[in-house]
Amino acid sequence: MKNKFLDLLHPRYWPTWLSLGILYLITKLSYRLQLQFGKNLGRISYYLLKRFRHIGEINLKLCFPELSNKERTNLLKKQFQSLGMGLIESAMAWWMPDHKIDSLIHVDGLEHLQEAISRKKGVLILSGHFTSLDICGRLFSSIFPMYVVYREQKNQVIDRLLKQHRQFKWMQPIHRHAIRQIIKTLKQNKAIWYAADQDYGPTHSIFSPFFNISTATISTPSRYASRTGATVVTLFYHRLPKGEGYQITIGPILENFAQGNDYQDMLCFNQLLEQAVRAHPEQYLWIHRRFKTRPQGEPYLY
Repeated sequence: MKNKFLDLLHPRYWPTWLSLGILYLITKLSYRLQLQFGKNLGRISYYLLKRFRHIGEINLKLCFPELSNKERTNLLKKQFQSLGMGLIESAMAWWMPDHKIDSLIHVDGLEHLQEAISRKKGVLILSGHFTSLDICGRLFSSIFPMYVVYREQKNQVIDRLLKQHRQFKWMQPIHRHAIRQIIKTLKQNKAIWYAADQDYGPTHSIFSPFFNISTATISTPSRYASRTGATVVTLFYHRLPKGEGYQITIGPILENFAQGNDYQDMLCFNQLLEQAVRAHPEQYLWIHRRFKTRPQGEPYLY
């Protein structure tokens, strides 16, 4: 363990440690000033992060063909501002005390989650990657404890930080490949948060429409629910304007989920996710290569 920590002090991680130190200091500012700082950081990043800007441009062109080039450019600029705020919000989630942020949460549909837990079969909470993920995860888990399925980060300092803080604030994080642990946790009538909206390649994925684009969609949530009998709900979230906090919305129980048709299950999820994205498009994670994996014979899009 000691050697692993010493590895994190390698010079290649010094820029990461410096950045984290700056983020920690920023969390000492008022909430509104922190958001404004993040917004300005996003404005600058739009011009500096050309690779991510390129990915965002392609995604928005694919998903919003009805918009003009100018409208998509404006939307992408807002996306980067939202990303900047999301970075600062992650720091808030890691380091700000509860009494400073607990009042920022607004929840609708909690009764659906309570009903799901009362069925005593475990709850699979399907969600997606929006820019305020970490802060909303921390805020919501303070009123409803849950596990979170995570994907390891390439930067070991960031990976360790995320796991430690999510374990402290969210409950135990579970690696996405820990299939037995996920199944065991659901059978213990626990709630697991699972974001099913990233491209993990063709293995364990099916192609399902998302914004009318054939999209590689991981089908493991359907199989987890089928195998355990877990109750399935959706949870989507967004940042409110004018520093008013965050809205978290739990959808009704998906009664027809896990009835033996993985395609229909994930089509249902993609449709609900698309509705949430269209409501607040600038807050979705458009810099992810969501359409990287293509059906056989289709060209690479990025």
